Amino acid sequence: MIASASPSGFSRGGAPSGGGDPAMWLKDWMTREGMSDSEMAERIGEISAEAVRKLRFRTRGPSIRVAARIEAVTAGAVRAVDLAPVKRPVRAAEVSA
Repeated sequence: MIASASPSGFSRGGAPSGGGDPAMWLKDWMTREGMSDSEMAERIGEISAEAVRKLRFRTRGPSIRVAARIEAVTAGAVRAVDLAPVKRPVRAAEVSA
């Protein structure tokens, strides 16, 4: 089955789609490089280790400046489009609370 891409460039499964090089998530790149959140924050500049953690787990998206710095630090392995946050489904218990 072929996943269709959404206008945001992501397939229904949450993985980046489109042509070019295969996408790499920030957490995968950092694991491959053996880099901690604080080390990545230092390389990006003007961002906290906690903010890197949120980017790594895709609970928030980066500013344009931070996305550009991540692309530069990773030599293009992690693209800005690969940093988009993932919207988690809302559970029924959260709605009724």
